[in-house]
Amino acid sequence: MRTSFTLAIFSSAFLLFLIQPMMSKLVLPHLGGSPAVWQTSIMFYQALLLCGYLYAHLSHRIFGNRGQIRLQLVIVGLSLICLPLTLKTAGNIDPSQEPVMWLLVALLFSVGMPFFLLASNSPMMQHWFAQLPDEAAENPYFLYSASNLGSFIALLGYPFLLEPLLSIPSQMNLWSFGYLLFVLMIGLNGIRMLRKPELFAEGKQCKVALKHEPVTWGRRLHWLLLAFVPSSLMLGVTTYVTTDIAAVPMIWVIPLALYLLSFVLCFRPRMPGYAFCVKEQVAFILAVVIIMGSGLEIVTYFRVLHFVALFMVAMVCHGQLVEKRPDASRLTEFYLIMSLGGVLGGIFNALIAPGIFITTFEYPLMLVLACLLRPGSGDGMRARVLDVALPAAAYVFFRYVQPQMAIWLGGNFSDLNASILGALYDNADEVNGLLSLSRILFYFIFCVLIYRYMRGRPLRFALSLALLMTISPTILPGSGSTDREIIHQERNFFGTSIVMEFKNIRERQYRHGTTLHGIQSLNEEFRLRPGAYYYPLIDVLMSLDPALKDDPVAIAGLGAGTLACFGHKGQTFDMFEIDPAVVRIAENPDFFTYMRDCPPDKKVLLGDARLEIAKMPEKKYGLIVMDAFTSDAVPVHLLTREAAQMYLEKLKPGGVVAFHISNRHLNLAPVLAEVAGSLDASIVGKSFALKGTVKAVGKEKEVEEVLDATGKKVYHPKPSAWVVIARRKDDLKNLKEQYGWVELKPSGKRPWTDHYSNIFSVMRH
Repeated sequence: MRTSFTLAIFSSAFLLFLIQPMMSKLVLPHLGGSPAVWQTSIMFYQALLLCGYLYAHLSHRIFGNRGQIRLQLVIVGLSLICLPLTLKTAGNIDPSQEPVMWLLVALLFSVGMPFFLLASNSPMMQHWFAQLPDEAAENPYFLYSASNLGSFIALLGYPFLLEPLLSIPSQMNLWSFGYLLFVLMIGLNGIRMLRKPELFAEGKQCKVALKHEPVTWGRRLHWLLLAFVPSSLMLGVTTYVTTDIAAVPMIWVIPLALYLLSFVLCFRPRMPGYAFCVKEQVAFILAVVIIMGSGLEIVTYFRVLHFVALFMVAMVCHGQLVEKRPDASRLTEFYLIMSLGGVLGGIFNALIAPGIFITTFEYPLMLVLACLLRPGSGDGMRARVLDVALPAAAYVFFRYVQPQMAIWLGGNFSDLNASILGALYDNADEVNGLLSLSRILFYFIFCVLIYRYMRGRPLRFALSLALLMTISPTILPGSGSTDREIIHQERNFFGTSIVMEFKNIRERQYRHGTTLHGIQSLNEEFRLRPGAYYYPLIDVLMSLDPALKDDPVAIAGLGAGTLACFGHKGQTFDMFEIDPAVVRIAENPDFFTYMRDCPPDKKVLLGDARLEIAKMPEKKYGLIVMDAFTSDAVPVHLLTREAAQMYLEKLKPGGVVAFHISNRHLNLAPVLAEVAGSLDASIVGKSFALKGTVKAVGKEKEVEEVLDATGKKVYHPKPSAWVVIARRKDDLKNLKEQYGWVELKPSGKRPWTDHYSNIFSVMRH
């Protein structure tokens, strides 16, 4: 019986966690590729998991063992009406409203009933096993490790095996077949158990109870917190990382897989790795704070530290859960409270945090709470005073002394600062404003002191981190800076929008997440000059066939409305934007005046750019500009073969599609080269960099002047990368011959499609 129970629990967990990235990827293009799709989906799955655990807990109390088995068999049989799985929605998305409810209803209709039954299977069967005359029945928690092992294998198997090999419809059919086999397995096991009632000793007590204190409400609250923090932290890390890279299953599953791996290890005998994580968790949390607080995250692979810190926190919290677990008689209650903590973490990140925090502050907040939950040393009056006094002294130093020392160091060692940063990153000019050697140095020294003197005291350690975070402008925008003023902030399903004014240079900036999305000078001479990343687009406009220069233009991604000033009077610009907050900001002349004062006839269409452009007539546009970003990430569904094919169908003969692909972490030019090659289309690329050079696929030439289409200097140019796709080579001839754009050749790799993408293959070092 032990083998059949283990296999049934393993298979239910495998199917449970296989459907999560599968269904989330299916719904992602409907919501603009927002990272919030995943955290809202996880909240939904955690809520159903809690419902499944509650059902397992109450149904046994109400119906007893045999009654519970009969009920489960009936409901499992009824769930077959949900097969095969498809995406079922309750209507179209209202672009003016938060799409959370639409997403939750779609998931409920699509996978609600099968997911609920799979969720209830693990605690229910563990409880059944605890009643059997088996020597392992006295401590059935080892089955929870098998459950999480199945989840872990499913999560890793999806992006690395299933997603690359099968289309979404084929994946759904395969999952439906697997669920059918699971139903048969549960049915056979249930019937077998009902025919042998002697296997159950009703009212049987466990022979050996785990030696723990009584289950008090304080102990239950501790269980809840130990489950809440890793759950919230897992979602916070996922959002934080995908915001600047891409919202794709391959990155989604890494934090969740590490979260589940901690369960696998902690619920095994002797908890391998737990002691090491308790000891070294502090070092990795401090490493994360250093890279977040100093700006070092522009180095892509430093982000791996977020994943390591998450695993450390999960191991420490889940290890304490195992150490404080009750005996098997309270097994379903324990899992119910643990599940409640998980779902509260999901609700906090998906629903509460966006309403109370302007930035993704829930992530550093959970790091602080994780420090409070560390196992600590004994108390004493002197130690308690120092728990507060030492962090307070550190705050005074960093708030008032360190800025003056940083100014002195910055002035005396500016050349050294630039040279070292240049060795760390390709373009030191771009990052010099983000990084400061003095800031990195001070953060490093303080974190060493925390590690040496504060790691054994949870409260002291947590307060030190909290105070350090409050003075970091990269963790809390606006802190520690006197030259800029935040004049507007808001956060919604699609991310964080911030409008800042820089007084010393008389400039207004719009930032989404961590990335600049638009600038406007407050000086009248430059007020309507296109700025930031759009210098290469001037080449595209100048090289267009004269017959197309009055035709409509489609622009995906509104930003501050800067691109409106590339048109002329009488021309129509269709501007597609999925985020209502971006539209409000761009159209508010108190923030930016491009939309009010630039000459074209501008029409803003709210919704996902790909879905909305697909509704337009064929051969409508002379130019399509894909400038849609979520923070620094281009939504993947806008870069696929199917998307590019649709864009080309909307172009007039001779028209082109220009993709803005600037990204600190991904080199997306090869992706679009493969896509263009698969469509027999032509593609050219160009990257504009500062320091007076244009770099394009190995070639460089000097830039004499940065001019716009009227011959005036472009305002405040930024380094940027662009590619242009057209049906024929002749459509790109002027770009190559007159403006130095370079033809990109596909290498024969698999092109990205709606069913396949490989982020790691294009990640920058």
